[in-house]
Amino acid sequence: RSIAGGSTKLEKVQVVECVKLREIFDKYVDCEVDFLNIDLEGMDLEALKSANFKSLPKQKWPKCIVLETSMPVSLAKETPSVKYIEKLGFEMKCVLPHASIFTLKN
Repeated sequence: RSIAGGSTKLEKVQVVECVKLREIFDKYVDCEVDFLNIDLEGMDLEALKSANFKSLPKQKWPKCIVLETSMPVSLAKETPSVKYIEKLGFEMKCVLPHASIFTLKN
């Protein structure tokens, strides 16, 4: 890969432990969540599912979620993570070049 005319080289691989979103919500969230940005290089759906929203108290549900997607809107709408959160009751408000913004329907 080229970065600003140079090249990059993999120097080291480091394995890190993953934490489910539900664990974060249960352990650290004791108030309303206004904003959640998920940028996991193709693992967005798995992260969303790990929150187990259906059993999470509604007051902990984020009011706004940003997910990685691509333009145009028709492509963004076909993303599995988008289909998933729309089924949960979120609606797409804006599609940006590399992300889409969703809000929870009232």
